[in-house]
Amino acid sequence: MELQECYEKYVAEFGNGSWLPSKYTDEEVQSAYKTIQSFIEYSFIKLSRSILSGEYMVEPEFNGILKKYIDKVADLSEYETQPDPGEVISQSKNYLFRMFEDFQRSLYNALRKYQCFLSEVDYKYRLNTRKPIYGLYKTFKESRSNILVGFGDFVIPLCRYDYLIYSTSETRQELLHLGKKIKSFKDIVNSNEVTGLCLLLEKKCDFYLKKISSEPFDYEDDFELVTVDPQTLDIGDFVKFESSEKSQGELLEYINQMRVLQRSDSRYKDTLRNMSDLIKKFMCRYKAHKWHDNFSQSKLGESYDIFAWNSVYNYLYNCRFSFIVKNKTDIKLDEICKELHDIEKIQHTTGIKNFHPYEKALDAIITCADTHIRNEDVDEVLMKNKFKELDRILEEYRTSIEWCKSHKFIAFQLPFEESCVYSDTYKLNLFVPSAFMNNENYDRLRESAEKYELRKQFLNILSSVTKEKKEVDNIKNSISETNKKAYDILALFSAAITFLFGTVNIFIANL
Repeated sequence: MELQECYEKYVAEFGNGSWLPSKYTDEEVQSAYKTIQSFIEYSFIKLSRSILSGEYMVEPEFNGILKKYIDKVADLSEYETQPDPGEVISQSKNYLFRMFEDFQRSLYNALRKYQCFLSEVDYKYRLNTRKPIYGLYKTFKESRSNILVGFGDFVIPLCRYDYLIYSTSETRQELLHLGKKIKSFKDIVNSNEVTGLCLLLEKKCDFYLKKISSEPFDYEDDFELVTVDPQTLDIGDFVKFESSEKSQGELLEYINQMRVLQRSDSRYKDTLRNMSDLIKKFMCRYKAHKWHDNFSQSKLGESYDIFAWNSVYNYLYNCRFSFIVKNKTDIKLDEICKELHDIEKIQHTTGIKNFHPYEKALDAIITCADTHIRNEDVDEVLMKNKFKELDRILEEYRTSIEWCKSHKFIAFQLPFEESCVYSDTYKLNLFVPSAFMNNENYDRLRESAEKYELRKQFLNILSSVTKEKKEVDNIKNSISETNKKAYDILALFSAAITFLFGTVNIFIANL
């Protein structure tokens, strides 16, 4: 474990004070200085490799080691370099003390920021908890010349996009800013290993730029306009997440099969049956995994994998529902409601509140209502039920959008082993939990909710107008029918009168 190696080296080199000079000669101070500088570089590399590999997900003792590390650094900060009362401190000794103090502060801050990062990730997978306030932890003022500062400045912020990425212009700007920070940092360091690691971070940054940008874009860099084509970015080993070698994996295989079925040209009933069979196969594995204790993971890793399985569970049912409402001819309101209710039960069981099924249900019911209205086939009771269900679903849609935004939700999550590729260059697993997702723009989703509201209101008005028009037509028809009957009666009456007068005239003539 990268973190454990870093901790053990720290304890071995600084834990017993053996690194301190005995007489503080120039040679001894220089040696101690090199020891500190060497460990600053070492710790930056180890902490960066730790977070990039995602070992915090799979190492059961990770949190415990991180806490021990933080406590040890805090303890040493209190006494290791404090001079004795009344001691006259030489310039070289004072310089060494200040350097060690700054190193301690930077290391402590880096570890605490790592700890805070883990809390943010943990919240994403604790689905029914209120979002905590982050950043309320003790840190120290530190020198900006210490390269360990880079871990908190750009390594953690970049890895945060593994979980918190948005497909927005602001995100793109932030990634460009991070990339510039990394490049500037890389240009001033004198270590080949640190330079190589910075190159890897640049590739990760470009990987996310490519992920959220499909078209070329312009940005201003030092007052110069620069055009970037995301598709031409060199993303190094991260390209493996886009290659065919990542098309295999237990959960990914279920997803790929469902996607094939969605595009199938087979008959509706055949495709629906195949989808149901696929879900049954998945459920057998899902239940087996649910009751399997994995002691080789951290608590966070366990939550992560449970969430992954639950997200695919939801995803498969959502795909099936989407297929039904899109392809079934003359689908009825009660069918839509039944299918949606089944999905809502799954969401309640798994703790996931995805907006997607509500969106599909809104589309289906609005289309159905619109068809009936335009055909002037308006059943008052049925329309009332449709608008009542639209009100309920629209409210759930809004709520689920905010839930998804709060948890930075993506359509499905793959388990840890399916979210890694191995880099031969760095001899390191690269962990990217959101590598296969297209992240949603939640501002656009909120706008979409308002559009559904307007469509619903318009249909409600149109339904009322159509109902009134139908009533007017009925009255007109009734009036026309009444007039027709009056004309018929008058004609009969006229005929009768004419006959009567004729009879009378004959009778009179015969008198």
